Amino acid sequence: MSRFSANGVGNNSKKSGAFSFDSWDLGAADKETSESNLTGIINLNKYYEFSVTSKKRKLTNIDSITFFVNRNNQGVRNLEIRSSVDNFSTPIALISKNSKVATIKNNRLFFIADTTLGLNVRVNTNNINYKNIRDSKTISFRIYGYNAENDNGTLEVDSVKTFGIGSTIENFQNYMDYSSCPLMFTKDQVSLMKTILALPISSRNNLHTEENLISTGTNEIKSVICKPAPYFNYNITHLCSGGLVSFRDKSWSSKATSRVWYFEDGNPSTDTSSNPKVIFEKPGYKKVSLHVKNSVGEDSLVLDEAVFVSSEEAEINDLFSQSFNEGGLSNWLVVNEESNFARFQIGEGRWGTKGVKLNNFKDISKSTLDDIDNRLYFERLGGSQDALISPSIDFTKITDTKLNFDYSYATTSFYDSLLTEKLVVSYSTNCGRTWLPLHTICYSKDVAQTASYSTDLITAGIYSGKEFIPSSDDVWKTTNIDLTPIVKNSSKNRVRIKLEFFCF
Repeated sequence: MSRFSANGVGNNSKKSGAFSFDSWDLGAADKETSESNLTGIINLNKYYEFSVTSKKRKLTNIDSITFFVNRNNQGVRNLEIRSSVDNFSTPIALISKNSKVATIKNNRLFFIADTTLGLNVRVNTNNINYKNIRDSKTISFRIYGYNAENDNGTLEVDSVKTFGIGSTIENFQNYMDYSSCPLMFTKDQVSLMKTILALPISSRNNLHTEENLISTGTNEIKSVICKPAPYFNYNITHLCSGGLVSFRDKSWSSKATSRVWYFEDGNPSTDTSSNPKVIFEKPGYKKVSLHVKNSVGEDSLVLDEAVFVSSEEAEINDLFSQSFNEGGLSNWLVVNEESNFARFQIGEGRWGTKGVKLNNFKDISKSTLDDIDNRLYFERLGGSQDALISPSIDFTKITDTKLNFDYSYATTSFYDSLLTEKLVVSYSTNCGRTWLPLHTICYSKDVAQTASYSTDLITAGIYSGKEFIPSSDDVWKTTNIDLTPIVKNSSKNRVRIKLEFFCF
């Protein structure tokens, strides 16, 4: 993609670090809310331009273009994007889900309110005109702004990205990089490949016949035995005193000929079977470890906080408020099943106080190629879940109450369809063994999974490249969640409330 140029508008960008120029054609009154009252028309001599060029002897498909767009409080109210495919005569389809900021009609974007809130826009180039761009051909795109409120009104465009695929025109040989073999396949992929190799399709099963092994001189190769890699899973992570947990040995790499389990405060405290069942009575976090062994070697896996056992008595017996100004999480529980850097911890709160922060940002700028955990940190965040669980509360004497808390959230995504994260509030009456939903805070109703939800998760817009620290009161919101479902529940003497963040 080429560098941007500004044509027919102001001489210098009005905002550092962004493409933001003034002197667009006028046509909107201050604070106008109806597009039908705008008087201006598009000026084809005023636009931002950039180009996409296919490399020599390559084919390129442009599937879509995304960018962030904004205006100041005197800025343009309409925006279109066109291309050189039809000599800039027809606007290309635009998509944006933030209907509180702008609407799109006839491929023309209209800022509904006189707002300085920005939004992410997708340009749908997924048609034949943008396929098979070959051998150094260039397609230019122009972003037109018009109907500004005055000459000082700006149109800001930032974070422009093109999405598509490219390939070589002539035929070529496949190749595979074996420099990182341990990371090449997952356990399930290995199982799938072995299944495929046993099929007669394309004579794949001939590869490992005795005749073929003799013909290729590979029949004398012996199987390599490795030491087992310990791993286990279990059915629940939180339980009441006296609860039962089922464990399952899932060790891999090679078959273990013996194993020993160790369960802190468990009954039994040790076991040698593959799938033991253990009762825990004493409250608190419990350590669980599995030691596996065969003729080649041995190894152990230890989880210091594998399960949490709740006391028979509630920790709080009335309404309460929680301050984290002392710098600790007190008797709140933190769930971080991925055991990664991103977890709930003490951070900056509202009005200079302390709060609990889920910080997903990590500085990986100095990570090396061998440092896989850091280099792939952000890629591995997808699908993660983190939770903060309250102390146990006795609701038997409470008749009417709400859960109130302040929150601030910023996103790194410039593409609306990627804003699928959500904060789900739920409660448990059985020490966290199962959970019932109360409320979901998300960006779009498409990702809400409870009857009660709000779509105002993102309070601070886009924040990329560094850790987000909410520095002003206007990036905070307060939520009030009705707790009537808890009050009406017959089993409410040991209730825990969970705030769980899903990162898809």
